[in-house]
Amino acid sequence: MSQCYIRPSIFIGLGSSGTEVLNYTREYFYEEFGVSGLPIFYYLSISTDKQDMSSQIFGIKEEEYEKIHTEKIFIHSMDDVISRLDPKQTTLYSQYRGMDDWFDRNILKKSLNSVNVGVGGIRQIGRLALWMNLEKVLHRIQQFKSVVKDKNAREKIREGILKHYNLRKKNQVMVDIDSSGEVDVYIISSLVGGSGSGIFTDIALLTKTELETQIGKNKVNIYGFFTAMDHTTVGMTRGFNTPAANTMASLYELNYFHGRKGGLFIQYPFHSRAIEFEDPFNDIFIMTPSILDEQTYQSSNAFDGEKEQSLMRRILGLTIFLNTSGSAILERSQKVNIDLVVSADGYDKPKPEPDPGFIRFLHIFGLYVVWFPKNRIADCASYLTIKNFINDWFGNEEKTLEKKSQIADDVENCYEIFFKKSYNEFIQDGKTNLDSEFRTDLSNAEIQVKAETDIADLKSKLYQVPNGNSLVQNLKTGSRYERFLESRVISFKNQFTKLVNERVEALLFSYLEKETYTIQDIKVWVDLMIHQIEYRLPDFPDAFSEVDLNSIHVEKYFNMNLWKTVSFQKSKTLENGKKMLLKDFFSLAEDSWLTMKSVYIKKALLIVLENLRIFQNTFLSSFENKLLAIKMKSEESFLVQSEFYLSPKRIRIVTMLGGSIAEDAVHIANRVMELGMQKFPLFKEVFYKSDSQDITKRNVIKQIMEDELTSAEAKTEFVGRLCNQIKDKILNDYYTEIFGGFSLIDKYSKLNLSELLDDYSQSQVLASTSHTYHPLPLNKRPNFSGGGGEKLNEVIEKIESHLPWMQSYKTTGMHLDNIIFYYREIPGIAVSDLKLYDVFKPIYSKNPSGEIPNHHIDKNPSKFDPEKFRKIDAAREDIFSIFVLLKDKLFESKEGKLIYRYQDLLGRPRVAFMNDGDFILETTSNEVDFETGKNRLYYESEKFYSHLLKDKQYTIFEAKIRDECVQGKDGLVRKAVEIVEDLYNRNVLLLEKAEEIREILYNFIDKYSQIK
Repeated sequence: MSQCYIRPSIFIGLGSSGTEVLNYTREYFYEEFGVSGLPIFYYLSISTDKQDMSSQIFGIKEEEYEKIHTEKIFIHSMDDVISRLDPKQTTLYSQYRGMDDWFDRNILKKSLNSVNVGVGGIRQIGRLALWMNLEKVLHRIQQFKSVVKDKNAREKIREGILKHYNLRKKNQVMVDIDSSGEVDVYIISSLVGGSGSGIFTDIALLTKTELETQIGKNKVNIYGFFTAMDHTTVGMTRGFNTPAANTMASLYELNYFHGRKGGLFIQYPFHSRAIEFEDPFNDIFIMTPSILDEQTYQSSNAFDGEKEQSLMRRILGLTIFLNTSGSAILERSQKVNIDLVVSADGYDKPKPEPDPGFIRFLHIFGLYVVWFPKNRIADCASYLTIKNFINDWFGNEEKTLEKKSQIADDVENCYEIFFKKSYNEFIQDGKTNLDSEFRTDLSNAEIQVKAETDIADLKSKLYQVPNGNSLVQNLKTGSRYERFLESRVISFKNQFTKLVNERVEALLFSYLEKETYTIQDIKVWVDLMIHQIEYRLPDFPDAFSEVDLNSIHVEKYFNMNLWKTVSFQKSKTLENGKKMLLKDFFSLAEDSWLTMKSVYIKKALLIVLENLRIFQNTFLSSFENKLLAIKMKSEESFLVQSEFYLSPKRIRIVTMLGGSIAEDAVHIANRVMELGMQKFPLFKEVFYKSDSQDITKRNVIKQIMEDELTSAEAKTEFVGRLCNQIKDKILNDYYTEIFGGFSLIDKYSKLNLSELLDDYSQSQVLASTSHTYHPLPLNKRPNFSGGGGEKLNEVIEKIESHLPWMQSYKTTGMHLDNIIFYYREIPGIAVSDLKLYDVFKPIYSKNPSGEIPNHHIDKNPSKFDPEKFRKIDAAREDIFSIFVLLKDKLFESKEGKLIYRYQDLLGRPRVAFMNDGDFILETTSNEVDFETGKNRLYYESEKFYSHLLKDKQYTIFEAKIRDECVQGKDGLVRKAVEIVEDLYNRNVLLLEKAEEIREILYNFIDKYSQIK
């Protein structure tokens, strides 16, 4: 289990380079922890250029502590500078007296009128911009205390981010918060420009001073992480003079601080006197680029002289991430050694191929830039889940057509229910039920008629009521009945519309819950409801019929003959007549009442119909458009994430496949698609899931319905909330499957860098800075602090061991400069250039004929290719391993040694033999001359290797091994694979070279296993 601790940390990026490194560091934190920063972090960018990169967004949603805070240090007018440096301006000058100690006023004559697009590469202008804005920069620095003193933030990390992280890692990697009370400050900048290289010392001094007043002395660790230009570019173009001078000045400054026994006195603005400052830096890391493969990494002619800047800054960001999260994984045992090489006559030509630099640094780690976008996979899958689900939720016409009859049945059933409920709302209000009043009025009319005995007055009784209007009057135009029904039209419409809306909402959720109705189905449902109302409208009249009592012929009910005038018959006739009269009257009243209601119900339905059409054209379309916007936002986010992070254009990628970049990118993209498809149910669950901010699980759709998701910010927030919940489930369900438990922290914390760096674990500079600004004679070169020490003699011996066989390789154009650079290895300062050149100075002076080529006599020297010798060694090992398999057939045994006899290209006899596992080639006779073979090992190995691979040579050798190769071809192939993998794993070969050797071996095996 790896145990790592994270300290409260402040990251200060200076200029465009520093800000870019900050973004890369945040990116690594996001990939490892799922957040681009912690509550105990503070990111700050200080820049003189308004166009510098801003804080990039990683993931779906960022907290404040994940962002980069920006402080622009502009100078709006150089007149302000002149006034502050004018002794006549007593008050201003007293505040800025310290600036007058170092600032060269002549620069103002040549410099910019203002500063807001950089400082033109002038270090003094960069420092001037800081001093002119020192008050607000100090205010920003004072905000750091919120990071270093917030105990609640530490607990929040433990119980939140780190607890979640450690559980997912199943405790294979344990990350906790450092409790030492110390704070780490990372100052990141390029040394070649004017802004960062001009202010990095001041920022370090001010930050350390301010923080120590808050948390105590010796509790603040300041680390400098700097990029510098490649010395191979010096002198290539006229424009490189300024970056070279800036870099050299920065290195002098660092060396001056490091070498002083006492402090340095500086009087900052608003200070009444100069204050003594000690060296603020605990450690310094300097990284420069170098070219390992000129076909891949071409030299840049950019003004700042940094080649492959983005890759170099990414590596610097990785280094900072590892130091921050992995408990100082890069071991630091001493302070920076700065190797300053000042040019002599003839030394100002560019070095063609030095080996130190960040590319070799990548190779040492073995994984190159490990970029495993695990959180991006979950991001993409969550975006994809939303996108694909909404796409399915939309539905399509073909599937809707298949269930149109089912939708029509539902619409017809809903209409009946909605009409009934709306009618109940229509016919009554809080006090009145007009249907009940109508029945009461009918009952009163019946009582009036039944109480009358005079036939002549029966009809008139229907108009008479004790109090108010009669039923006949109430069923007339303008009556109380009509006014009441007219007032209830809106209630009918509201109720019917409400029921339709509720049904549509239920149908929307039906897809979320049961995957039944799609939006296309709902659109058809609303359309069919419109047709259903239109179909029913003819059943309702446009006008109602009033009660016409003249149409009732009372006389026919009371037509009395002589018999009926008899008293007992007269009463019965009168009673029957009243019944028939009331029957006809009731029929007229019912018809009138029904038509009156129907007229106003029709009016209500017409309004409902109009509203439904509006609903169909506005709400459903708007809802669909909002969902479409959410889908497009998800699709856009997915494409952005996939294109940038999963494309073959990424620099160096190592994923679960371990294959090519393109294969890995395709694999990840396909895996995201699979996860998105598998996680459709999650979207339904999350979409209407209750949480602390939701009262009901339908709030999300209601937000859309109520037009609360109209702004781009609201849509982004909505998508972010969904994606975060879906992403969390994806991480929980698929963490091990997708990521295989891979952890940058775990991987790098298990590397023993002291072994990997061999002799150079004491060095903190990742690459050398070997360039100059002022040419000096060879004998006047200063000897600044550099590497060397115990290892100097060992490296000199290595170089001297190659001098003899260099004589035989005059035609290759290899020169001593490149041999020296090669054997300096990495980080590039273990042996300084100065000391090596001093040692080998006699070779230069004794080499007028050019027997050993070097820069002083070669105008166009070819590059020194250390891979050539590695390749020879690897090929020799490959062949020897095959010989071991075939030794019983190939070799004869003599005095305990295995002998193989052959002829060289000139036909001379040669002997090869094994001695203690080493294959020794004897070159002079049939007798074994061990020393001679040993001394000519590289020379003969290369020829022997070439000889074995040439067609139609050494037919005796071919015949001798052919039969054995046929029988053991499969074994040989397996062995070849093992050999190459072993060489690659031991960093003997780069992957591309290993693949090339493997291919050669396959061809070799195929060739000699053919039976003709």
